[in-house]
Amino acid sequence: MFESVSSIILTIAMIGAVSGCVGSTSGNFGERKMTMTEENNAELAGVRLTANITVEKGNLTVTYRLANSGKSTIYVFDRLWEFGPDGNYVEPASNSYVLLRDDGTLNLVRGIAALPRTRRVEMRFIPFATKVEAGDELTGTIELHEPVEEYNPYFSKLADSKTEAAKSSQILLTMNYVESSEALEVKEAPLSGSFNVWSPTLLQDVREVTVGPRASEIKVARRTDSFERF
Repeated sequence: MFESVSSIILTIAMIGAVSGCVGSTSGNFGERKMTMTEENNAELAGVRLTANITVEKGNLTVTYRLANSGKSTIYVFDRLWEFGPDGNYVEPASNSYVLLRDDGTLNLVRGIAALPRTRRVEMRFIPFATKVEAGDELTGTIELHEPVEEYNPYFSKLADSKTEAAKSSQILLTMNYVESSEALEVKEAPLSGSFNVWSPTLLQDVREVTVGPRASEIKVARRTDSFERF
């Protein structure tokens, strides 16, 4: 359903292997740091996503930049939400959906989660969106710590949820956006600085940009109870 953009440039800087590595540490092999820079040079309607992915001492940091060099305003579905105890919209503890696929890919999604295949739901989680004018860019950071916990809005972690120790072999960053159009309805959303966007063909119009997947290892608490990945 979504149109994909492939990543075509990768720079991997290992401690002691490349001079000038961002935040490089001493030569102690036990404290090595890996930094990946990925760039989507093949543009999708003038939208380009780049990201630095760093794994150090059990911490995963993804800093990304989504540049809109096209002619139209876009809305990026990066403002995840859930319902708080009082029923109001709140930002979840994790600002991305996190899913460890069977092939070892850790998919970090700042976008629209796939509908469950094994259960019916009463509503779809469509993140609120950030407006990015033509010529502007959006930057953001995702920070996760070992063991990274999986997060799918349709499969909440409960007190009796089960997990097993696992590791990623590669990391993928996925983001979604939609171009402004006459059919697109845009309203201010409850989360500050975000918008609620809708149109009859919204899901058909949504586009997907990705960075990766590229090799990177981090410990993950992988769900073994009822849980789906995409």
